[in-house]
Formats: sequence, structure tokens, C-alpha cells
Amino acid sequence: MTAADAVINRLLAVSVVSLTTPYATNRAMQRVVDGRAPAAGAKQSAKDCLVMESVFETLSLARASGFAAPAYFLSANLAEYADETKRGLHEDLVPEFAALNLAFAKNYLELRFDRTIANL
Repeated sequence: MTAADAVINRLLAVSVVSLTTPYATNRAMQRVVDGRAPAAGAKQSAKDCLVMESVFETLSLARASGFAAPAYFLSANLAEYADETKRGLHEDLVPEFAALNLAFAKNYLELRFDRTIANL
């Protein structure tokens, strides 16, 4: 097993899989209709919107249940989630991420020195 495999296995061991709900699906479709990130103008990224709304719903429920630990959304899909400079989060997503204390990272290297992630 490589060092990368070990990291992935540790992350998977503490990961939670959440099911897609009708609520998240409806919110994702509304996001596409509204053209809000991660939906983009002519490219309507319904799957990306469903991922985003599922993350928001799951984290909202966790936060309401007392989960206060840092949370991270890691995606190399910069076309849908990042701002124009590809350095930060798309402006449409900033308020929603802030409300949930959800951080955005473009790759694992951005997180590997974060104390919470390094301890996994």
C-alpha cells in the first residue's frame, strides 16, 4: 500500500455517505433554473448542483445536531465551484458556505497541513 492509499483509507474510514433526498433534488433543480453556481449559463450542471445541495442539507442537519467540527468541500472541479480566478470559491456559493462554516479546497494539498485533516 502506498502512502496515498493510506491517506485515502483513513479519510474513507471517517467519511459519511448521505443519501440524496427529494428536498436536495428540488433545491438543485431550482439552482439550475436560477443559473446559480455550480450551474453555469448555457451549461446546466444538474449533477453538480445536486452534489452541492446534498452537501448543504447533510451539513445543515449535522450542524443542527451539534456537529461543530470544521467541514471541507474538496473539489478539483474549478469550472463549476471556483471563482473566475480559479483561486477561491464562486461568489454564488460564498454565503452558503459561510453560513455552514464550510471551507472550500481545490486539492488535498491545500488541506494536508490543516490540523484537523492532518490528525485523521
